Amino acid sequence: MVKRSLAKTDKMYVEVQFRVREDNSLHIQGEGISTNRNYGVAVSLPENSLPKIVLNTLSHLSDKATLLSKAGSSKKYHPAQFRIVPSTNELNFQIETDDPLVIKNRDYGLAFRVCRTEENKENFDSLSEFFIKETNNYLKHTSEY
Repeated sequence: MVKRSLAKTDKMYVEVQFRVREDNSLHIQGEGISTNRNYGVAVSLPENSLPKIVLNTLSHLSDKATLLSKAGSSKKYHPAQFRIVPSTNELNFQIETDDPLVIKNRDYGLAFRVCRTEENKENFDSLSEFFIKETNNYLKHTSEY
């Protein structure tokens, strides 16, 4: 689902959910147009794709997650949204939280970027493809933008 920026800009974001796995990879699921799963997209970004402080914060939020897995497992996920930053070819994530134990860098909670690397390029590209499919579909069916 396409959403507005939590920073109240006109940027389009796509809704996803995440959890930090036991191996400290960031597992992300998105429901929508099939990209690499029948329900949409699922990828895992390796631990070294994120700064340690961000990964620790995401792990804390994962421990309190309540959303059900899109794949039907018993794993729980936390909501997030992301977009492609065309000028830098990065993925920008936004997470809304009022958890007092989270180190926030935005009024709404946390924002961070993920760069495309040799190690994460396939999963990075799958997320990028999902974003493009979802936003194109949204624009085709709405006059809001």
